[in-house]
Amino acid sequence: MTGESMSMFAHREKRAHPRIPFWTKVKVHWAHPQNGYVESETLGVENISPGGILVETSKAYPVNIPCEVFVRKDSHSDEIILPGTVIRSVSSRRGSFFDTGISFPTLSPEQKVSLDEIIKLYTSAS
Repeated sequence: MTGESMSMFAHREKRAHPRIPFWTKVKVHWAHPQNGYVESETLGVENISPGGILVETSKAYPVNIPCEVFVRKDSHSDEIILPGTVIRSVSSRRGSFFDTGISFPTLSPEQKVSLDEIIKLYTSAS
């Protein structure tokens, strides 16, 4: 097979950031600007990347709702707070849960470094 015909079968990653399996729990605070309260959930995580996180939620959340994700490198470290925005929330293949994608569009340089450290830790552990 020539290089040209082989390229038809090559898988291309369409994401800007590859997803890293990240089986842990995080706390998420969801902001509800229309009624002025914050809802909090502790959630299971499916994967994480420099651009966002996929969590399993008990209900669907509206797209564009702001939130904060509280994550730790390990059980001995301080929480890192990552501001995010819901980009999708769809029924999970696991039944009565929802796969909720959260992007991190406004991370500070310090938050980016902390997130990169978490990703490197979990990438080297797998």
